[in-house]
Amino acid sequence: MSGGSLRVMAKPLVSYGNKYLPNFGLSVELFPAKNPHRTCDQNSPTCEDAMATVHPFLWFNLDAEAARDFYLSVFKNSRALGAIEFTDKPHAIFDFELEGQRFTALNAGGVPPFNERISLYIETGDQEETDYFWNALTAGGGSEQPCG
Repeated sequence: MSGGSLRVMAKPLVSYGNKYLPNFGLSVELFPAKNPHRTCDQNSPTCEDAMATVHPFLWFNLDAEAARDFYLSVFKNSRALGAIEFTDKPHAIFDFELEGQRFTALNAGGVPPFNERISLYIETGDQEETDYFWNALTAGGGSEQPCG
């Protein structure tokens, strides 16, 4: 695995709940960053609370690892964070970081069907950097759309 080390990342067993937003083609699920059964007084200065963060999940049919590896090869400031693979199912989870933003790629096994209902914006410093990402991300296929 290039760009980082492999570690198994424990996922919390308790979810705050999930919600599908059909108008946005988006599922939202909230997990506690720490054990939801707080063992300290929430007003205590020694009781640490984690800040909420946006953590995009990218769903793929069966090629999440290849997608992760592709993005790691394009973005210079990137690294693999870990993976969980299941021996009896096609599902797998691959955590990685691009330019300081954490992502998770998930093999969902085709449920729900793969679609293109997410856009990720890359802010570039100049035309040379824009051309680099444009050429790298459209190499080997994909459909081109207007680009700055």
